[in-house]
Amino acid sequence: MPGFVALTGPPAVGKTTLAAKLAAVHGAQVFRLREFAHDVRHRIDVDPALFATEDPLGWLPDRTVRVLLDSALGGRGRNGVTVLENLPGTIIQLRTISEIGRRLGLPVVVIELTASDAIVIGRSLVRRVCPACEPDLDADPHRPARAAAADSSTCATCGNPLRRRRCDGTARYELKLRRFRSRIPGIRREAATLDLPYQAVNATASPDDCLRRVVAALRSTQILPCLPADLPSALNGATP
Repeated sequence: MPGFVALTGPPAVGKTTLAAKLAAVHGAQVFRLREFAHDVRHRIDVDPALFATEDPLGWLPDRTVRVLLDSALGGRGRNGVTVLENLPGTIIQLRTISEIGRRLGLPVVVIELTASDAIVIGRSLVRRVCPACEPDLDADPHRPARAAAADSSTCATCGNPLRRRRCDGTARYELKLRRFRSRIPGIRREAATLDLPYQAVNATASPDDCLRRVVAALRSTQILPCLPADLPSALNGATP
């Protein structure tokens, strides 16, 4: 059955990697609000005031997110599963996603990837991005890159130098992590209020282990009822 998978979790828990693997398994679409907002922002017919924000992390107001989600998701999900990577970030965003699902007659499932602060902070310290491989989002790439086996400082795909993600700087990352931890209890409660399936999935082991746990959770909701029990070994190298 087609539907929306709202994929949330602390920064550096592995959301982008998981979304890429879900796409590799069965062709799920992956929606990234940040990339969609970047495209819309640069259209000549869009009012720049829509993107005005005073948030210290540069995050968009919920009213703007609502406009973007309504525009982006109205025609999605009818022919398959759409993974909403790094959504919801607030209670209001969850309500918006739920409303869109109801309007389209499509189910919404929330998956929360979980890991301790120590684990996600450790991952943030070592993850790298490739400015050459990722589409230019104002020179601020986000998708984790795979390092070459012979040289951990170069991209396995293009051979160009990797760099640390800008938002993984210590102070900025800690602010993101604190914000997530403060908001997620309310998001969990709101999912229960909206009667949305909500699955917390332990993401402390390998990406493939996390994928298997998420697939099992989604199969139980009937969004992904026909996935194979054993994932092909070829998927082990799936990258964002």
